[in-house]
Amino acid sequence: MDFSESYRASLLPAYSPDGRYIAAAVEYRLVIREVDSLKVVQIYSCLDKISRIEWSASGKYIVCGLYARGIVQVWSVDDPEWTCKIDEGPAGIKYVTWAPDGLSMLLIADFCVRMTVWSLVDRKCTYLPGPKHIGRGLAFSPKADQLAVLERKDCKDRLAIYSTSNWELQSRTQLASMDAADLSWSPDSSKLAIWDSCLCYKLLIHAADGSNVGTYSAYNDGLGVRGVQWSPGGDLLAVGSYDQVSCPASVTGSDGCQVSVISFEVSLFSLGHGSNVGTYSACSDGVGV
Repeated sequence: MDFSESYRASLLPAYSPDGRYIAAAVEYRLVIREVDSLKVVQIYSCLDKISRIEWSASGKYIVCGLYARGIVQVWSVDDPEWTCKIDEGPAGIKYVTWAPDGLSMLLIADFCVRMTVWSLVDRKCTYLPGPKHIGRGLAFSPKADQLAVLERKDCKDRLAIYSTSNWELQSRTQLASMDAADLSWSPDSSKLAIWDSCLCYKLLIHAADGSNVGTYSAYNDGLGVRGVQWSPGGDLLAVGSYDQVSCPASVTGSDGCQVSVISFEVSLFSLGHGSNVGTYSACSDGVGV
């Protein structure tokens, strides 16, 4: 096994989507290297310490979140002279991520007071209501045509779904959750799995239009869901809990459609390591939604 020379990095390096480059943040500098030779391609100097880096889907741009200063800077690998700076002013910035088109970015302000969509094409911004969480609780559909966001208002959880073509609200649904923690799209973009906090075991299945398909709760007197994972076909859902309890079940919607559920004895994040592989209960038979 061969090892390269070690290089400094203040954040975990990120590979470009095509695998040609690797980006590393070194305090306030962004260093782009070729993967094959580790030759330096570009070095960019940011205005402050870099808190986050992320490549666009096309691999043409890379964004640097400078959360301490409340700004983000975007750089182009193909055109070193091109640059972009976005300043959210007093609202600040706590999280930034790319939209699937690679030409728009989502910025979440301090205290989740608002979410802003910035376009690199026309330099316009769209303001959306603030999400419930920073860095989780929002996800783009695999088809890249919808954005699902968890919201919290009047002590009630809500699911908001936006169209990524114009960022208009398609639906907003109140959730039957105590404290929704996160969500995950099915591979076919037809369903959403939403789970409660670690103090309440509840899994909600909603359709892409926001309507509720079903609810699954393994028990009422234990810890909650730690993570979920859809099967490639979208008809199975693996559920890992904090209690390491195995509870097979299926969720049946009002229209008779069914989602089979596997609940693993160990967290999903432990699967694939040693003896934990395959430690799961049998799932119930069901027809995919």
